[in-house]
Amino acid sequence: MYFLSCSRKCLPAAPAVRGFGLVELMVCISIMMILTTIILVRQSSFNGSVLLRSQAYEIAFTLRRAQLMAVSGNNSGGGASLVQEYGVYFDTATPNTYVMFHDLDADGKWDGGIVDKQIGPLGTIDKRFSIRGITNGAGTPLNPTNSGYSITFIRPNFDAHFSGDTIDNPVYIDIAQVNAGGTDTSAGAVRRVEVGATGQISVTSY
Repeated sequence: MYFLSCSRKCLPAAPAVRGFGLVELMVCISIMMILTTIILVRQSSFNGSVLLRSQAYEIAFTLRRAQLMAVSGNNSGGGASLVQEYGVYFDTATPNTYVMFHDLDADGKWDGGIVDKQIGPLGTIDKRFSIRGITNGAGTPLNPTNSGYSITFIRPNFDAHFSGDTIDNPVYIDIAQVNAGGTDTSAGAVRRVEVGATGQISVTSY
């Protein structure tokens, strides 16, 4: 008997098995949810900024295409038309669209499909963005008679002409998120297409 009781007392105690308690588990889940939310928000913001930049470059490429068509002597009017003036029109009433056109009457403005000829399909901006404004170097809004604004190019020069050669250069076209306030100029909220008098076209962060 003595031997048996001694051997039982000398045996080491079995280690206690512990796991996550309910409180610890809830804390871990909460931390994971917070981190996931932060990652998703930043990813969404990044994607929006990339798409906004893409919209601005699309407008810049359209302006460049009009410039090259004018300088190269492209005659989209056909036959008798010798006018080598091409441009892009921005309708302030519908800030999600723009028109590339052949200015057949050479007045430096888009006069509609009856007078001038539209080139290609109507340019469309993603519905999450819009053309927030068109201004000159002094920050003055450019919207002659509330009828939109045209930028044209005439052969043989690369120079840009602004709605009938008004002195508005350089011209800034701001593309912004629809829900961005008018004073929000962050890179993710607005991009600017700049057109200089000598024909330089660039995209900046504002």
